[in-house]
Amino acid sequence: MGSRMKIVLMGVAMGVVAGANAQMFINGNFEAGDLSFWNIATTTNGQSVSQSAVLYDIDGPGFRPTNFAGRFQVGRINTSTATGGIELTQNLNLIGGWQYYFDFDWAVQRTGTANNAEGGIFSLIVNGTAITTRAAGPTTGSTPIYGHITSIFTPTTNGTYSVGARIVRPFTPPGDMYQYVDNFAVTAIVPEPGTMAVIALGGAFLARRRRKA
Repeated sequence: MGSRMKIVLMGVAMGVVAGANAQMFINGNFEAGDLSFWNIATTTNGQSVSQSAVLYDIDGPGFRPTNFAGRFQVGRINTSTATGGIELTQNLNLIGGWQYYFDFDWAVQRTGTANNAEGGIFSLIVNGTAITTRAAGPTTGSTPIYGHITSIFTPTTNGTYSVGARIVRPFTPPGDMYQYVDNFAVTAIVPEPGTMAVIALGGAFLARRRRKA
């Protein structure tokens, strides 16, 4: 195979991967200083006393510096349901059969000294269905709790999917309990058969050109 053909085929394959990775969350790290581009809706019997973007160290002793993060105060409105809170989503155009890795950072912190039985339950959701869930568990005074969620989703068809986080608690919101989310990211992996098919098509196209030359 000539060097020119190798370069063209590599470009075709790389173009597919680049196209896959082009789909991303807008303002996924909240560095706009607000919650713009995010759709925020309450769950059944859910609420958030406040919601904003604030400066916060989302992983504490981790490698990330203090930056803007989404901050909420979620909980249920009353005791008629087990949990309540909010869903924070964006619409992403995904390709059927491709694997998408979604992830985000979360944290909970109470600014007072009182303990709480559940700081927050975080789920990565696609079209309203929880793919992965992590619970912060009990809080101890003002000691923060940090976490990270990652999960793989493979859509069956091309289309627009609502992707993001659900944050709930089984209690009404105390005035000094906060839930934080940050660094929403998506990475797409092209299936190997699809990549090989594109390379094969590119090779056939070049072969036809060479025959005509």
